[in-house]
Amino acid sequence: MGKNKFGGNKAKKMARKHNIPVERKTRYQMEEGEIYGCCNKIHGGGQIQVLGIDGIERLCFIRKKFKGRGKKDNIINIGTVVLVGVREFETIVDNKLQKCDLLEVYSSSDKYKLEQHHPNLQWDTFSSVGVVDTFLVKEASNTIDFTELLPPSISDIDTDPPEEPISEDDIDLDEI
Repeated sequence: MGKNKFGGNKAKKMARKHNIPVERKTRYQMEEGEIYGCCNKIHGGGQIQVLGIDGIERLCFIRKKFKGRGKKDNIINIGTVVLVGVREFETIVDNKLQKCDLLEVYSSSDKYKLEQHHPNLQWDTFSSVGVVDTFLVKEASNTIDFTELLPPSISDIDTDPPEEPISEDDIDLDEI
């Protein structure tokens, strides 16, 4: 069989691995229907729950652009700031979340740029997302004494009555 001198489809995949990342610009909210949000629950299957900057929770669908190879720079965790596009053409049924599509995922440095670009928005609505209330944890640990729940160890159990100290006069060397 001849030697592959020019590279095939496998070589092309390997070459993509060493691309130099390009610094991308921060995308801001431009049109009506675009809202900044923060991921507060991951449902799986390309769906997340997003708390909007207006205080409304929405069901967000992750598009193909953010999956597969595009996922490297766009990892979404709880507390990640995102830009979503609200689906205005769909009607909202009772007790259902409003649906939206993911448009942009922001890093921590991009989040700082957003706060500088839009200082009039209430960014403190995202401060409680993904934070465990430490006061409740401390309160619970103060009320329960775990040493009372543990069984006594062998060293704590004293089956023999306390002995009197033995003096040198009580020891008989002939008996030994």
